Amino acid sequence: MAYFAVNIEVGRYCIKTVLYVRIASLMDWPFIMFHSFEE
Repeated sequence: MAYFAVNIEVGRYCIKTVLYVRIASLMDWPFIMFHSFEE
């Protein structure tokens, strides 16, 4: 049972990390485009 709980925690952490990375890349995308457009 403890092993199952650990799996849930790891799963939540992975999902949070993936979401954070996706959001960060989405927010960086216009920034990168803007900079490449300027140069």
